Amino acid sequence: MDKQRLSMEVISARLKEISFPPLDGIVAIVRGGLVPAFMLSHQLGGVPVKLLGLNLRDDTNQLLRDEPVVTLRLDTRDWRPGSRVLLVDDVSVSGKTMERALAFLDGFEVTTFALKGRAERVAFPEVEGCVHWPWNEQ
Repeated sequence: MDKQRLSMEVISARLKEISFPPLDGIVAIVRGGLVPAFMLSHQLGGVPVKLLGLNLRDDTNQLLRDEPVVTLRLDTRDWRPGSRVLLVDDVSVSGKTMERALAFLDGFEVTTFALKGRAERVAFPEVEGCVHWPWNEQ
């Protein structure tokens, strides 16, 4: 199956079209959410980014396990309760990874974002098939 290719320019332009609430921080779900989170941080004026490693699939998008496992712990000690956070991943299909990530953000005001799939804000809702992201060049 051929993957749809999206360029950095197309992704950047689409991110600029999306309205986000005021934010105190961004949480990138590593690895997929890393690049989009830093792109958003830049476009939103340098909102600080924290990392949360969760793993459910391998590099070929095959399921590795039934539930995501933590590979990098999120450190929110310097955020006050109620901080406004954007949770970012590249793709959210089943929602399991976002769900697991939300458990670490209890007490914060969270908005979810994915480039593709299911979230409160989605950059490419019209894309149904697999995507070849430019930062995954091989």
